[in-house]
Amino acid sequence: MDLELAEVLELLGIVEHYIQTIGDIAAPKTVVEVVPHSKSGKRYARKRTPVDGKNTFEGCGLEGSEQHQAAIASVQRRRLLEKAQDLIAQVEEWRESEDWQGLKRTTPAPAKAPAPVEKAESPPPVPSAEANLISFGFKGGKGRNDR
Repeated sequence: MDLELAEVLELLGIVEHYIQTIGDIAAPKTVVEVVPHSKSGKRYARKRTPVDGKNTFEGCGLEGSEQHQAAIASVQRRRLLEKAQDLIAQVEEWRESEDWQGLKRTTPAPAKAPAPVEKAESPPPVPSAEANLISFGFKGGKGRNDR
């Protein structure tokens, strides 16, 4: 079982490395926002990053531009990286926990195949009068309101 957690940690490490190498990663707590220009009315994107309690802004071009899309992708990569790192920490914590160590010590008993059960053939059910009446109603039989 320890091998399984080692494999999970290895895969999460690969994911973490991939996220870090595929492109720019925004600083923690960075958001991309779109604001209208006060004179032209065009909508511009910008990154807002809190640094020492103050916001710093970085222009990202017009809304929908390639630069704007790249800024959004960098923020998304930051979030994915944080999630991958959280998962790595959780798996490592679980690996060291007493619950996991207890599971490793116990060896599961081999599973037994259930004994075959013989089926006794039973006669087909006989429909009751009530079932016939309901069946007649659904088959389009003429009723009192059909006149």
